[in-house]
Amino acid sequence: MALNREAILSASDLRREEVKVPEWGGSVFVRTMTAFEQNAYYQRIADDKSSDMNVMLEFLCNVVCDENGNRILKEDDIDALYAKSFSAINRLLKEAMRINNLTQDAEEELEKN
Repeated sequence: MALNREAILSASDLRREEVKVPEWGGSVFVRTMTAFEQNAYYQRIADDKSSDMNVMLEFLCNVVCDENGNRILKEDDIDALYAKSFSAINRLLKEAMRINNLTQDAEEELEKN
C-alpha cells in the first residue's frame, strides 16, 4: 500500500517498551526519540566535552518514561543517577539503544560526520 502525506504524518510510530528494573523494585518504560529530539541531542553532545557516562545518562533522561510516554527523569538528575546501580543503568541503556536503533556502528559514523 502506497502511503500519502496524511497517512505518514498521522502514523503512530513512537515505540515504548517496559523494562524491569528489579534493583529499583519495579519497571519503567523506554521510548524512541523523535527526529527533533535526536537531532537536538546529537547537537548537544557534539559540543559537549563531558564523559561518555554523562552522555549516556543524558540519553537515558531523554528516553525513560512512564506508561504514557511522559519523561520521568530530568537532566538535573544525572548526578543522582551516578549513585544508582550500574547494572540497572546498563540494562536501561541497552534497551533504549536497541529501540532507538543506536548501534556502535551508527555512533562511529556520527562521530566521523
